[in-house]
Amino acid sequence: PEQNRFNGYITALLENNIPLKGEYLLGNSDLFRQYYKKTSKQRLDFLIDYNDYIIDKYLKLTDKPEVICCANDNDALNLMYRFKSRFGEIPKDLIVTGFDNLDFDILSGSPTIEQDSFALGKVAIEVALQLINNIRISNLIEIDAKPILRYPAQS
Repeated sequence: PEQNRFNGYITALLENNIPLKGEYLLGNSDLFRQYYKKTSKQRLDFLIDYNDYIIDKYLKLTDKPEVICCANDNDALNLMYRFKSRFGEIPKDLIVTGFDNLDFDILSGSPTIEQDSFALGKVAIEVALQLINNIRISNLIEIDAKPILRYPAQS
């Protein structure tokens, strides 16, 4: 799912004639894959270090983006909390956004992308049944999503 979201991000930039700046790609998927090899305690420490890695890359940018788009709301919340724990606040000229519209995310005031969880679950079951029955899945399945615009209160 994250790769499809990333591809959608790239497509949106291209369709709107916005240049892709490699320095704005703050995450590192090769580095993040290490997360799944960690114990629960190690995962917490890893997330702190990984968010510090992203924040440090962001801080080194001379031309900083106005928005950091995370693959999901959990990643966005973790990044926001890490900014706050290091600096007391998220930079006032930065918005951190996720992709899920999880119920608890409303507390952050962060914008997100809402996906139809019921439709997503239905498609997942249909695909699982096709796989069980050895039916080849050849079509890309798209599920509508919509932006949820919220603005964080400035502290």
